[in-house]
Amino acid sequence: MGRAQLQRVAVNQTKKFVRGVSTAGSEYPGSQNYVPGKQGYAPGFPPPKKWPAAPQPKPDPQKSGDVPPPSPKQTHMPRPVTIAKDAARLYKQKMREIRYAYYRENLEAQEKKAEENAKKQQKMLKLVRERREKLRKEREDYEINVRADPLSAENVLNAEGKTL
Repeated sequence: MGRAQLQRVAVNQTKKFVRGVSTAGSEYPGSQNYVPGKQGYAPGFPPPKKWPAAPQPKPDPQKSGDVPPPSPKQTHMPRPVTIAKDAARLYKQKMREIRYAYYRENLEAQEKKAEENAKKQQKMLKLVRERREKLRKEREDYEINVRADPLSAENVLNAEGKTL
């Protein structure tokens, strides 16, 4: 191929690419979760091929009750073949058991922490409600006792000769 022919091929490929990009992008309305500079795809800029327009939803958090019982592989003790292989197998088996135990303990600790946080939140809400109720009662007493009393400082005449 000559130089001129290579240039024509390059120009044709560029035109196809630009045409494909411009027509595909101009039709794209933008993703539903689009926040400028933060997330999503802007109108006119579709996601790459085979990519979802919106992110997948996060899975629900696991609870310790969701953890299945140990599998046979996690509890099975293999037959010893040689001393070196037996030591390696025992080590791997112990590590499997420890990982499984840590996983369960971690989930239980997270559940306990979530319960404690919920209790603290309920306690704080209760204290806030009690405080608001106390302030409301104090304000009510003030309205009844002070404002209703004609000789109180609240009911002194102002410069126009009217009560406040």
